[in-house]
Amino acid sequence: MSGEHVIKKIANQIDKRAHQPLSIAVLVSGNGSNLQALIDFSKRSDASFTIKTVIANNETSRALHRAEVEGINNYLVDHRKFTKKSDFEQRILTHLLENEIGLVVLAGFLRVLSPNFLRHFESRIINLHPSLLPKHPGLDAINKALLAGDEMAGCTVHLVDEGLDTGPIIAQSSCPIFTQDDLPTLIKRIQSLEHKLLPQVVNQIAQTVMMKAFCS
Repeated sequence: MSGEHVIKKIANQIDKRAHQPLSIAVLVSGNGSNLQALIDFSKRSDASFTIKTVIANNETSRALHRAEVEGINNYLVDHRKFTKKSDFEQRILTHLLENEIGLVVLAGFLRVLSPNFLRHFESRIINLHPSLLPKHPGLDAINKALLAGDEMAGCTVHLVDEGLDTGPIIAQSSCPIFTQDDLPTLIKRIQSLEHKLLPQVVNQIAQTVMMKAFCS
């Protein structure tokens, strides 16, 4: 399935009555640099999406501060405070439904979502992964590429399914790995790709939703 077909599949799952611009939620665990890239893009005149809410599962995540500065609804849902995963996910779902979210974007969200959660947002959750999938799924992907002696690295935006980074690929961006590269250097190079690719994909989905609504 091509990236264009995956985007059409996502757009078909989003209610044609969805708010314009498209309301998205960003789920984050760490620094939130990709959230910032989405925030910056959303301010452009050609942006077709708005960030309605940000959810972090880690109280030290800078994403919450980034959202606060921009006046974006933000929530800490710390998975360590819940004895059952289902309760943790239900809290997130409650926030998503309250904010009438059309698309969920996982931008460095280091929790695996259950099949039950995915059913609530079927074909409406995308993930950014720092490798050229299907190579190096899961954690520590950039270091895995270095250790494997790969010549190329990069990032992938894909539709989330029940597997670990196994969903249909929407788009990828690549860069070379040089012999002198260490982990921090390669991380920085891949992050520069991520900051461009993720907002572009989200905006393309939003524009496809808008066109579908216009033509219906």
